[in-house]
Amino acid sequence: MLAFDDSFAVDSIEEGSLGCVLWASEPKFSRVRFHLRHQILMDVLHGENPVHHQKNIELCEKSRARIEKACRRALVRDQCDRVELNFTDFW
Repeated sequence: MLAFDDSFAVDSIEEGSLGCVLWASEPKFSRVRFHLRHQILMDVLHGENPVHHQKNIELCEKSRARIEKACRRALVRDQCDRVELNFTDFW
């Protein structure tokens, strides 16, 4: 059972992918990091320019239910503590 954190975070500067991150607690892996690349934000969630970090966070918060569902699908596909969401996780 995943217990998602209350808030999303922006990528660190080192990652340079201009996306968002959602963390969750999970019994097997303890903490799981779900990463949404800027392509997901723009093409799936219909976001704007990915360099606007606060707008990315707001977009993710508005789409939280859809993102959490995609995270659950992604964890089934890729069982590890760092999961990269892809387009098929949202369908």
